[in-house]
Amino acid sequence: GITDVEVLNRPETGRTDIAVSTDDGRLIICDDHLLIRASHYFKGSAIKDIVLQGFSEGDFTFHVVTGTGVEFMKYHPYYLKKSRHY
Repeated sequence: GITDVEVLNRPETGRTDIAVSTDDGRLIICDDHLLIRASHYFKGSAIKDIVLQGFSEGDFTFHVVTGTGVEFMKYHPYYLKKSRHY
């Protein structure tokens, strides 16, 4: 199940990403169309909370509170266009 949701908004780019945490220890970053852009697994430790610190030097930074501690995370959004050459 989902334990927390945090909106990663950058109005100057017109882009919004969504950080979603789960009770099985996954942190998933989706774009505004719910396509997965990044994910991280915290070795089975349930995530309790995502605390967004902000956006600086091209990265979103946040703390992830798990059942065993607090982890510092960075997410660098790559805004790539879909290629027609796949």
